[in-house]
Amino acid sequence: MKRSATIPTPAIPPTNGHLPFAVQAAEQTRERADQLAETAREHTTSHSARAVAQLDANQAAMNAAGLGSTTLDEFFNVVRKQVAESTDPDGTLGAIAQLIISHCAKTDACPIYRDCDQTGPHYDHSGFGLLKVADETGQGTLIDAGMVALSGRKSHATVCLGNAEFDNAASVRQKTAELRVFLNHVDQLADRVFTDHQAHS
Repeated sequence: MKRSATIPTPAIPPTNGHLPFAVQAAEQTRERADQLAETAREHTTSHSARAVAQLDANQAAMNAAGLGSTTLDEFFNVVRKQVAESTDPDGTLGAIAQLIISHCAKTDACPIYRDCDQTGPHYDHSGFGLLKVADETGQGTLIDAGMVALSGRKSHATVCLGNAEFDNAASVRQKTAELRVFLNHVDQLADRVFTDHQAHS
């Protein structure tokens, strides 16, 4: 009976204390990947810090100019959190800015004041000469009315009548009531003057 031939097991070459080449290469690849990941984390952290610092500077500038508000602070806090937690801070900040621009572009009329004639993105609001009475030539203005509303921590709205400014509806109504009486008197004055003129022409 023939004995089956024994297939010799190939000997693993001595490694002198090192892992075999394939295992060593895999380990080096993993270590390199870890290094790249750490570099990416440092890069992201650096970009995140820079983007957040830019947001802080913009917010400080708006507050210094008197344009800050609680709502604006809340907005900056939300954006700051999104940017800080993002793996792509610059991309996130750019996407938020583009979203705001796109939203404002779709909104033609002012969403806050019905009588504001500003369109597109704007912070303060105004509508000058919304109502007017032309002079006898039709070219000039005898009297006009409009509005202004300033935003910020000390925001306020104003109705303008001629050169006068009013900060509440009651004061406007008081003045327009005086104007109605005044206009009635103007009508009476006109009647007297032209009646007298005709009587002596």
